[in-house]
Amino acid sequence: MVKKIIVTIVLVLVALLLAPAKASALEAPHLSATYKGGDSAWLSWTPVAGANKYQILYGPKTNPWVHGVVLGEGGLDVTSGYSVKGLFRNTSYVFTVKATRNGEVSMTSNWVWVTTGPTGRAPLPAGAVGSMPGKPTMPSMVWATPGTVRGNVTVYWNEMPDGAYNIVYTDDLSVEKWGVIDISSSARSYTIYGLTPGKTYYVWMSTRTSKQTNWVKVVAR
Repeated sequence: MVKKIIVTIVLVLVALLLAPAKASALEAPHLSATYKGGDSAWLSWTPVAGANKYQILYGPKTNPWVHGVVLGEGGLDVTSGYSVKGLFRNTSYVFTVKATRNGEVSMTSNWVWVTTGPTGRAPLPAGAVGSMPGKPTMPSMVWATPGTVRGNVTVYWNEMPDGAYNIVYTDDLSVEKWGVIDISSSARSYTIYGLTPGKTYYVWMSTRTSKQTNWVKVVAR
């Protein structure tokens, strides 16, 4: 009897090991992109049934996933299209998108490429990485650099027509871990202290009434 039970258990374990991994119930979107001139590109994708958020990842081909935005967070509507602004001039960009639902994430879409013309955004200062949002009520430019000492990152931005600034930063895009609120409206930079040297962080901004910017990825010194 005991031998029969052991054999049954072994067969069940083997069946579990050989069973195919459960695929995500969310289908991967199919992505298309069109350069719209200047510093912008229009992304559109097939809607995914059941999705309540979309994650867009993009960047220059030389540093592909340095930027991102989540539709369905920070006041951004869940749609199947998005205008990406602030692209550098004469630069090839790669884009992809994922659908999400309550922590479940689809496979990434196909990758698409867009090459900007000579009227795009001017280059950032040496060593900086940054993004420009698509809404006029956000800062017109956001970028970040490793700080001057270990464990620091400095965030920079242009004018904001809407009062004091808030900064959110994290080392895990699924969680908004830390933040700084009510930075003076006259400020144009802020240094974040106490970060882990060599670790990657994601930083974005907003005001009390604006939608959040796209995030920018930076490695602490």
